[in-house]
Amino acid sequence: MIRSSRRELLRRGARLLLAGASGAGALSCLPDQPTAQREPVQLRVLVPRRQDALVDPLPDWTETAVGDLNSTEPESYRLTVQVSDTRSAEWSQTISGIKSAGEPSADLFAVHLGDVPALQSNQALLSLEGYLKRDRTLDLDDYYRSALAAHSWQGQMYALPFVASPLVIYYAQGLFADASLAPPGPDWNWDDLLTKATELTRDFDGDGRVDQWGYLQLPGSPPSVQYIWQNGGAVLGADGSVRLDEPVSSEAIEFMASLTHEARVSPSLREVSLEQAGQLLQQDGVGLFQFHLSTGIFWRSPPFSFGLAEPPSQRRR
Repeated sequence: MIRSSRRELLRRGARLLLAGASGAGALSCLPDQPTAQREPVQLRVLVPRRQDALVDPLPDWTETAVGDLNSTEPESYRLTVQVSDTRSAEWSQTISGIKSAGEPSADLFAVHLGDVPALQSNQALLSLEGYLKRDRTLDLDDYYRSALAAHSWQGQMYALPFVASPLVIYYAQGLFADASLAPPGPDWNWDDLLTKATELTRDFDGDGRVDQWGYLQLPGSPPSVQYIWQNGGAVLGADGSVRLDEPVSSEAIEFMASLTHEARVSPSLREVSLEQAGQLLQQDGVGLFQFHLSTGIFWRSPPFSFGLAEPPSQRRR
């Protein structure tokens, strides 16, 4: 995980903006000319509308960091948070429209991993290279190289990473205890995941509808790529060729799909939307789910009794 705090990240972004660029895991279309500043410069930070506070903590993080910065460093700039009507799932489309809308509606904004090439192809972003080199307060060694590379395009940096988080398995310790199941161990695999999820999936009242799911695959979450890699596949080859149609890649995707459509241990999008996922977790309605380590679930009240485990390995280890 990136070692710099979110508050420092916004501070760095603001400093870059005052030099005529933007950063902080956020991008904008500001002119390249610095301006004389007698009054604090007003900088707009655009964030998506929260879908669920448990799995989408970005608005809260930003509000807190902006409040701290405005109370301690009001002399040169003042940050204002603007919450978009757009949900996180459609955020990329909203950001793509900022440049075409004429006057930019924000100075800093978050982007999803992988959006930089598409945004820059529309010339919507400024390269941060020159500003990063002149900013003596910023040390790029504070970031993992892979995180920086993910926000670069054709040798140019267009964003600073906001958070780099590994995927983990969360498991409901109470539900595991009730089912007399051992928690996931370091050597568990795909078959073990299916077995545990099957044991945890329950229809308590016998009405034919699942009341407790064994596993939750959140829509838009990235485990599919992980399973593809584990099975020896890839989405793209080193030369840019498509490898998603290879048998090993297809097998991994089919395994994930089978958890919902064949084994029926994970709900479909019709049964549980992203907005409903947080509520389901609060109600102890899920035994296992995979998501980022940085998810907001441990920063909310009341506390949740979830344990952490590594994702399951490839079944043919």
